[in-house]
Amino acid sequence: MKKTALAICMALILCFFPSCIEPSKTSIPVSISDAEEVLTESREFYRNSSAIVLVNFLKTHYDAELGHRCTDVIVTRVLAGSTNVGAIIHCGNLSLKENGGYMMYLCKDDEGNFRLLNKQPMRVMDDCVIWNDGTVIPVDDIKSDIAELERTIYAPGESYFYSTLRELVEAADVIVAATVSCSPRTEERTFKYTARGMTVQSIIEASVVSARVERVFKGKLSDGDRLDVVFAPSGFGSLYDASTHTPMTLNGDDVQQIQVSKRYVFFLVNGTSERQSYYFLINPVQGAVLADKTSVRTSYVNKAVNTAAVTCEDLFGAIDTIINACKTEG
Repeated sequence: MKKTALAICMALILCFFPSCIEPSKTSIPVSISDAEEVLTESREFYRNSSAIVLVNFLKTHYDAELGHRCTDVIVTRVLAGSTNVGAIIHCGNLSLKENGGYMMYLCKDDEGNFRLLNKQPMRVMDDCVIWNDGTVIPVDDIKSDIAELERTIYAPGESYFYSTLRELVEAADVIVAATVSCSPRTEERTFKYTARGMTVQSIIEASVVSARVERVFKGKLSDGDRLDVVFAPSGFGSLYDASTHTPMTLNGDDVQQIQVSKRYVFFLVNGTSERQSYYFLINPVQGAVLADKTSVRTSYVNKAVNTAAVTCEDLFGAIDTIINACKTEG
């Protein structure tokens, strides 16, 4: 009777506590903060990274040139950026577990080598990332957030309209003559930019125009390089007169339309995100000047160009003269 009662008790215990006899499973830590905080930090890493990858530990070895031990990892998944699955990345002396999976935010140094943006790779377990503060977030949530970021164009803030060619040349980060190879129709795109110290997000009609560089007047480009230029006919942010700093309103008829197989002189400014290689027209009227054959064509309101040049040779020479003068003046 006692044995029967004991057996019944054991059966009840096993029914209510089945985990006591199941094999132990690897478990991930419990989330200790809101996942939105993680995504905010991830977005900051994303904007400054060249690649975001999942990796597995491969090996450690002694680097005689550096004089210390180093760690090699192999890429198992690419969430963003310019690398491939199977690529081996050479890191500093990291404390990684064998057969462990990790997520890395990487940027490239001046020699083209990857380096870690975050201080330590973050552990990946059960398709989840364990963030620095212990938060657990699915890898696919981070991937989805990155995909949304890549659909967003990070643009400069206010634009300025210039009354002289010298002002226009001095204000541009890049000036090139380039022939357009692709000019898709505009469509609604999400833009983010800073205006009066505030981050603004808005939906703007725009397209990304591709062109092949033929001549470089200013900037770190070379002949033959491909150029991706954001073309937003209505502009983004506010447009101001550079001399008076008063607001201006664009007339759509004055905007330079960009056509395939035509050559333009582009007056461009750099973007604000290292993750995007876009350039931006200095403003929709003066950012692109048609210089297809021998003559220069632009809106009559673009007096900065119209008063300085009639032919391509005139414009090219005037730009070179201004740039050389600026170098001489120091």
